[in-house]
Amino acid sequence: AAAVPAFGPGQSMVICLFPGATPTVVEVIACHSTASVVRGWYLAVGSNAGARRRLSLYFAGLNASTEVYLPSSDFTVGSAYVIAITMLADKSLRYSVNGGTVQTISALAGSFIAPSSADTLRVGTANDFAPAYYPPASVTIGAARWYSTEISDADLVAACAGVATATIPTVATGTISAAFDASAFTGNVRVVAASPTPTWICAGNPSIHPV
Repeated sequence: AAAVPAFGPGQSMVICLFPGATPTVVEVIACHSTASVVRGWYLAVGSNAGARRRLSLYFAGLNASTEVYLPSSDFTVGSAYVIAITMLADKSLRYSVNGGTVQTISALAGSFIAPSSADTLRVGTANDFAPAYYPPASVTIGAARWYSTEISDADLVAACAGVATATIPTVATGTISAAFDASAFTGNVRVVAASPTPTWICAGNPSIHPV
């Protein structure tokens, strides 16, 4: 459970992904939500028509409680990908894909129904209140970080600099509230490439065997 809502107005998120396939269903990459009352948010891929490789965000109470598609966020299968997003206090969105020019989405209408401190922040799993959605099968998550504050435009770009090694560099702005790094697990397993399939390196002499 997160001590504070992980993402919403005045907060930021950075996620490194390694797309291995085009989604055929809606896949939830990360979410902070609850089952008993519809509230919170999720980041997903697979729901847009056509290529299905565009990311979208859902915020309970905003945009008529429908997904917000992020233009120019479509990933390329087999290529490492990172997106850094901040939601300003006025509920507008600013984001950079792979360190590119910062994109803007105008302020979303409505009142955000934020997750509570008891709700669980999930990475790589379906969210509670949309059981028809699935955990990510088309992408591998290399790293993710949430900030309880806004990230500047310059740091939205700078936060994408570690995409090749599935790491998120420290940036000048933003206060970290939660983080996920594959390298933090036992054996320091870390995704380092994704062409044509994810490549893994292991440090610390872990024992690797079939299960």
